[in-house]
Amino acid sequence: MEILDQLRQYQDLFAKIELYHAEMGKRNDKVEDFEKKISEMLTERAPHEERMTQGRALARKFESDVADLESKITKSRDQLASATQASEYSGLKSQIEKHESEKVALEENLLAIFSKIEEIELGISDLDQRLANAKEEYLELKSRVSKENQEFESEISQLSTPLEEARSKVDAEVLEVFDRLQPGLGSNILVNVDGSNCGGCHVSLAPQILERIRQKKEVVFCNFCGRILECR
Repeated sequence: MEILDQLRQYQDLFAKIELYHAEMGKRNDKVEDFEKKISEMLTERAPHEERMTQGRALARKFESDVADLESKITKSRDQLASATQASEYSGLKSQIEKHESEKVALEENLLAIFSKIEEIELGISDLDQRLANAKEEYLELKSRVSKENQEFESEISQLSTPLEEARSKVDAEVLEVFDRLQPGLGSNILVNVDGSNCGGCHVSLAPQILERIRQKKEVVFCNFCGRILECR
């Protein structure tokens, strides 16, 4: 039937453009997924930086405290050297031991902090390397997708005029059916009978429906999905 031939021509062009749009969408989704991945990595980096800053600040404080204790120990030793009374000597000796004990504890804590800082630095370095690799891969992907999408857009542009011409030739009532069903069923509105079933929803067709399709005298619809049926 000429009326179905005209619809088929329009549907084929519409489906091809729809496919190009879908392929562009898939590629854009890949770019967006990569952008999310990089954003997550940057978010992951922030707490490491914060811990690093806190660790360095604490290390500076402990270094200052150690230096202060060393100064006190030196001063007490100088006083100890000139002590003339046993009580004074004993007090200074005890004070020096106390400061030295505190200094040892601080130095142990300081070593632990330096070790943790080194661990964080290694983690940040590893993350930065992965981030650099991801950014490089992202730029390559974005460039490739941009080029491919330009090619798709060129194809779509070339098909736009033939699509409009084909649409103008389609019977108005048939076109109304296509426009109504397409958003929900996609571009496959005119379907070939699959044995004795609808080629779209695969519901079994009644013998009288199949006979009407074979006669090719009228437009026949699937009673279940509403698609237009043909037998080629």
